Amino acid sequence: TTRENADPLQMESLSSSEEDQQDDEMHSDGNNNDKKPSSKKSKKSKKKNKSVTMDEPNSDTPKLGDVEVGTSDSNSNNHSEGETRELVVEHNGHGDTVQPRWRTKKTLLSAALTVIVIVVIVVVAVVITGNNTSSSSSATSGATESEPYVWTPGTFGPEYYEVVDKLSPLFPLNQKNIPTSKLQEDALLWLTYEDPSPDTPSLSPQLLLERFVMAVLYNATDGSAWLDKDMWLTETSICEWGTSPSEATAEYHVKMMCDNTTGFLEELVVSTKASSTMHGVLPTELGLMTNLKILSISNSPELTGTIPTQLGNLKALNQLVLQANGLSGSIPKHITSYNRLTLFNVAMNQKLSGTIPSRLENLLNLEVLWLNDNAFEGTIPSELSTLIGLYELWLHNNDLVGTLPESIYQDLTMAYSIRVDGNSIEDCPTDIPAVIC
Repeated sequence: TTRENADPLQMESLSSSEEDQQDDEMHSDGNNNDKKPSSKKSKKSKKKNKSVTMDEPNSDTPKLGDVEVGTSDSNSNNHSEGETRELVVEHNGHGDTVQPRWRTKKTLLSAALTVIVIVVIVVVAVVITGNNTSSSSSATSGATESEPYVWTPGTFGPEYYEVVDKLSPLFPLNQKNIPTSKLQEDALLWLTYEDPSPDTPSLSPQLLLERFVMAVLYNATDGSAWLDKDMWLTETSICEWGTSPSEATAEYHVKMMCDNTTGFLEELVVSTKASSTMHGVLPTELGLMTNLKILSISNSPELTGTIPTQLGNLKALNQLVLQANGLSGSIPKHITSYNRLTLFNVAMNQKLSGTIPSRLENLLNLEVLWLNDNAFEGTIPSELSTLIGLYELWLHNNDLVGTLPESIYQDLTMAYSIRVDGNSIEDCPTDIPAVIC
């Protein structure tokens, strides 16, 4: 009776054990296949097992493939709440059934939470990777560098360092360790390995420096997109890189004039129309061209950035024209050191701002001052009246306030054109022909 009410799976296991015992007894008797088992009890047990197995199992008896949901009940064999377990069976190599066991599985909720966590981790990783890629692209694009430049020595020959050693003494003290930018590095490599001129190695330091600066200017302003670029970076002297008067057009004109004796560059004039503009920024290396007398780069709205303070080193300059570009920022104080300057024109940049420096009174030789069509603010400094040689003062279309100092239009006897219209100037003298209010 006990065996009949037993777990059918346990009975199946017991039946298998008895059959194994019977096989062992048969083998131990000399492997005689004709010899019959001596134990009648085993036969009866076997028959009973078979009969029990065929009986309909108790409704409370678990079957293979059953799934049980775990609870917090203490009678659930420490089965965790919210989990399921399934009755599984395994077989040994002889095809016999091994003792059944329960296999625990996670519920659908647990699996769903795991998937959600994995998805969140993947999304966060993709976003971080995308931001890093975007930052890296931003850092490496454009003419200026957002991160400090660090020069990495390459496999350069001695000729490269000969060029560096020749140029270094001509740089300011804080820039002796050249190159200090990617633009300088590219120009140095061009001078050393790509410059087609056979005379470059024998050039004097100053002539070599001017060739270097012109290569920097070309790269900094996207020279490959210029209309008149055919002569640039060729084997000829930089004095021949400009456009000759007979070839100059109204759309694009480059004028480069050198001293006939020294060969030093004295005039650099680049004038374009919007259809063929320079792109990028004005390189600070222009401040190394200490022999320049005329520097004029105009009509390039996509030439952005600020006016380099290094231009204050151009002591020989008598004309500085940076008209109708896209420059921003204020007028550098170093500009006022131009003792020889007669023309200062930064008109029509739209974004130049700050106040009009009273230090402009130091430009004693100034004849033309054009600051119009920008965003200058504040009042008109009365110190401008000391510029006794000034005959054109254009301040119109800015954000100036206050009054026009009387000393300006009374003391500037040479002035025949003073424009302050387009501002918020009060009490402007409308009865003076030279003044446009």
